[in-house]
Amino acid sequence: MPRPAAVIIAVLLALGSFGAVSAVIISQAATIGKNAPTYAQRITGKIEVVRTDLTRRFDFLTRESRAGSARTRAASAKRSMALPPPTASGALPVEVQKAPLTATEELKTFVLPALEPLETTLVVLIVTIFILIQKDDLRDRAIRLMGAWAA
Repeated sequence: MPRPAAVIIAVLLALGSFGAVSAVIISQAATIGKNAPTYAQRITGKIEVVRTDLTRRFDFLTRESRAGSARTRAASAKRSMALPPPTASGALPVEVQKAPLTATEELKTFVLPALEPLETTLVVLIVTIFILIQKDDLRDRAIRLMGAWAA
């Protein structure tokens, strides 16, 4: 079989096996995604059971501290509703916030990081093909380089 045909077959087999493994992983992720609401309900139910149990066991602490906690809540509500005091010049302090991302900017934040590994994979694939096609030439060059060190 000619070398280019063998290289193409080897690369296609490697890509096929990689694709098969990727398909299995994606199907498993899809199954988890489909069952996520069920998992969330189970976790919520277990959290409620633990919360109820803890509330029942430590109810005496909340009964004894209700008067103090009511005063604390009222004071914190007053503080959160009040505006910050003006400065000496009479200006109110202002907080500058970034504008929300547009749809294209948000898409870029998800797509660009996903493309980087694909780009690296493509470069590795091309280099692998060239190495497999020029195997004998590269072997001879490596022997000459190693021979230069030994001499």
